[in-house]
Amino acid sequence: MSLPRLTGQVIAFSRFWLAREVGLLISDGAVIELGARPFAILAALLEARGRVVSTTELREIVWPGSNVDANTVQAQISAIRRALDDDRDLIVTVAGRGYRFAGEVRVLETPDAGLDFPVANTGSIAASLATSFAATAAASPLTTAGLTFGSPYGTSYSATWRGAAPASPRTGYSKAAPSATLTSVTAASSLAAAAAPAASAFPALMPTSAVTSLRSQIIDPSPFIGRHAELSELLALVPTRRIVTLTGASGVGKTRLAIEAASHLAPHFPDGDFCAALASLAQPDRIANAIGAAIGLEPDNELAMAANLAMQIGERRMLLIVDHCDHLSEAAAELIDTLVANTGGLHVIATCESPLFIGGETAVPVAALRAPPEQIDGTPATLDYDALRLLFTRLAHCLKPAALHAPLPEVDSIAPATFAAAALICRRVDGVPFALELAAATIAGQVRAGVPPEDAIVAFARELDTVMTHRSGGRRIVLPRAAIVHVMLDLSYAALEAPTRTMLRRLGIFATAFSHEAACEMLGAFGSDYGFGPPEPRLLERQLHTLMDAGLVNTVDCDGALRLRLPPAVRRFALDALERNRESAEADLHHAQFVARDMARRFGAGVTVATAHSRHDIDALRAALEWAVSVDKVELCTELLDNTAPMWGALALVDEYIGWVRAVLARVDSVSMRRIRDEMRLRAVLARALMLKRSTSNEIVESWQRTYELANICADTPYRLRALFCLVMCALDAGEVEHCRRLSNEFSEIAPVAHSQAVSVNARRIEGIVKAYAGEFDTAIRLLAPVVGLNDEAADEIDEDVSREANAVATSYGLSLHLVARAIHAVALWLVGQPHMAAPLRVTIRDPADESEPLAGCIALGLACALAALDDDIPLTESCAAAMVTRARAAGVKRWLRLGLDFQLWLDARRGDQEAARRLITGAMKRMARERVNVPDIAFIATLLPRIAVQDEPEFAAALAATLREAVSRSERTGELWYVPELLRLIATLRQRSGEDPRAVRPLLEDALQRARQHGARRLELRITVDLEALDASASAGLLRVR
Repeated sequence: MSLPRLTGQVIAFSRFWLAREVGLLISDGAVIELGARPFAILAALLEARGRVVSTTELREIVWPGSNVDANTVQAQISAIRRALDDDRDLIVTVAGRGYRFAGEVRVLETPDAGLDFPVANTGSIAASLATSFAATAAASPLTTAGLTFGSPYGTSYSATWRGAAPASPRTGYSKAAPSATLTSVTAASSLAAAAAPAASAFPALMPTSAVTSLRSQIIDPSPFIGRHAELSELLALVPTRRIVTLTGASGVGKTRLAIEAASHLAPHFPDGDFCAALASLAQPDRIANAIGAAIGLEPDNELAMAANLAMQIGERRMLLIVDHCDHLSEAAAELIDTLVANTGGLHVIATCESPLFIGGETAVPVAALRAPPEQIDGTPATLDYDALRLLFTRLAHCLKPAALHAPLPEVDSIAPATFAAAALICRRVDGVPFALELAAATIAGQVRAGVPPEDAIVAFARELDTVMTHRSGGRRIVLPRAAIVHVMLDLSYAALEAPTRTMLRRLGIFATAFSHEAACEMLGAFGSDYGFGPPEPRLLERQLHTLMDAGLVNTVDCDGALRLRLPPAVRRFALDALERNRESAEADLHHAQFVARDMARRFGAGVTVATAHSRHDIDALRAALEWAVSVDKVELCTELLDNTAPMWGALALVDEYIGWVRAVLARVDSVSMRRIRDEMRLRAVLARALMLKRSTSNEIVESWQRTYELANICADTPYRLRALFCLVMCALDAGEVEHCRRLSNEFSEIAPVAHSQAVSVNARRIEGIVKAYAGEFDTAIRLLAPVVGLNDEAADEIDEDVSREANAVATSYGLSLHLVARAIHAVALWLVGQPHMAAPLRVTIRDPADESEPLAGCIALGLACALAALDDDIPLTESCAAAMVTRARAAGVKRWLRLGLDFQLWLDARRGDQEAARRLITGAMKRMARERVNVPDIAFIATLLPRIAVQDEPEFAAALAATLREAVSRSERTGELWYVPELLRLIATLRQRSGEDPRAVRPLLEDALQRARQHGARRLELRITVDLEALDASASAGLLRVR
């Protein structure tokens, strides 16, 4: 059976796909039979992202208004479990509370996904399924996104989303070779960017569960072996103690034990388990960000980060693992103490070499695995010892690719001498798990070189015994566990060829996970060490493959993308070796230059929204910045900061971003020779960063003004145009039309210098927008018609390629000007009397080419909503509002998200909800008093004022009239005149309905009519004329018909 074409969002979990829009559950390319109601319940559980969903909630979603008992819900849950088959444990029953989904969830946006939702609540997976169970779709091949694994010798193997989907605690990438290298990455979209109402406004802030954290360290971890006593103790302690710290040396298995405990404790923590890894952090003030990102909490710039975390966690009962606290133990301890003290249900497992010394902390020492003692009577060791079991299990795993040539004998048939050698290995490494895994990898390397497995075990045991005896000074003396790990790394390092040792040292410069391409590009910068020119990719590939086989580089899962990573102990070893070889400075330089190039490729071409993978790249960016700042590489710092605003914004690290920019600017100011060009670029970066933070407009304008002055000194036309463009947008946002007119003239004067038709197109768009704001509608229409693409005949005047280039240039400045120009053009046409301008404007927002810049799309949708509301077109208003809510939520643009929700509230007010009408008019009054007049606020007041009995509320009427009068005065000062006639009409309406003599109101309407005629606003002229006629007709009775 051919699968139907999948449209919209596809939710991936374990080996399944749930296609919500076509109502299908798919596994291994086949459709799984599942009824409509269990399908809707499964969608609701997936949407909850690990939160417990009560039976009552499920009844309301699937049987709204019906009296359904809990047994009926249980029957649907049983149907879901039958459909999931081996993965039935993903649906967890929480006694007395409901059900939760216990696996990892990702959302795949298929190419046909759109934003044109017909109703406002279609962002909810469960709601859209519950309202329409029947789904139809045309049959066509399934479109998938895949992860590709490549062989170092050129053969590639493709795994679809099914194979690369996040696994449940019981599953993994069983078919992928442990040494598979990544050659192509296609990432899943973040669940936080979905349209669901509960989604975060920051797409990159996906929660990190304990299982996800383990896969981000190694994709094929060793099975959990032994530790029954420690695990039992943890399972008893963690539900009753708020802070438990696992202590022990590096490599002893603290993280693995914590994650295993978390997987068993899921029923105790219905709000989920999360893991924040601190290993890659260098500064203590970043711990709160790391914990917030791990939990998936949305930041609040108005609160201190610790207070914000505590407030959002609240009474939620959740388990948090804070991993690798050693180098930041004091700061971690302080933050954990604060969070526990200010929350009701947060429990913490911390891992550190020593206790954190927090009040209420329970320290649990983690011992090494049990190793067999030396047998004096010659009795062979048995697999009852956990260290032996881990050694043989890991060795068998490492030998899988070579099993056909040199299989490992069954344990029962292994010779006594081999067993004794394995026992000696376990004793000499004192049962440290990481050391045992390194030993297994080293032995497997010898087997691949042609040595029989049993001979390889015996030979390595002898070599290890000799080295340990030499290091410790005696055969029976055991080294400290940290030293044992170092000795094992020395042995693994020594077994490598010289070029491969060099590669390992240099890979240590990566602070976190990195792609295969990143490794090859960065290592290629050291071409002189390999002779003339950069090394061959095949050589690098083979060396990287060797390191992965040796257990020194792991394949990890970063939110669906396979990358590479050095374990923390290996990275520390590599950095020490780098320092000993005096390569640190050169490696730091190559790494920083690579990061700068990578960021420019990803974010340099216009406004690009960061993805979930950004959180795996931020530590590399931080490391590059720290080094570049420390050695005064100002130009490199500028490159690193100039293109990365989307990443900082997506991770809610705007404050840190601004801090980096200010730190680099301080370096520029401190040097004797001024670096004007660097300062110019940094001032522009600072302005953009401040705009992300929604800082005061004065500081933003000052930064852009300083950028413009420096650009004039440097005679840098591109930066002069960019600064002027942003100054124009700031002035428009503030309603300073006269100032905007002067800036627009400067932009038009400079445009010919750029020798670019695209710049001239944008100059014309800016001029047209300014004319519209000033009330010169006919001129605005004449300027905008050829450059907005709404009128096919006029659009022929501008070459399509030039128009696209102009769109790209403006988008690279931070705003898709063509969308804003289309919206303003539509408003001007509506004002001069053309009907139904919201509908064609709504259609233009669906252009896929406009998806890169969400703010302009939200502006245009907001104006489309306003025009539709003023035309009393309820279906179109509803459609535009739903699209704006979806887009604004996905992009994290809160201001426009609130406006979209306000228009959805307007629908309720339009249907008779007077309280909703009052709320909307009150909100519009506040915005007018605090900021400026916006067309949507005029639409709210003009359409809803007739629904409020203002004659019975004199204080409300007086406050609204005062606000409108002040808005008129401000508009006359600033030159923003396009809505003044309507404001005057509304003031007249209020005065008449408040009981004033019609003869006193008439001059105000006549003034409004004269202004509308001056502006050519024929629609406003008609509205005012109707009001004047109604005023005359009702003068004797004191009544005014209000439209």
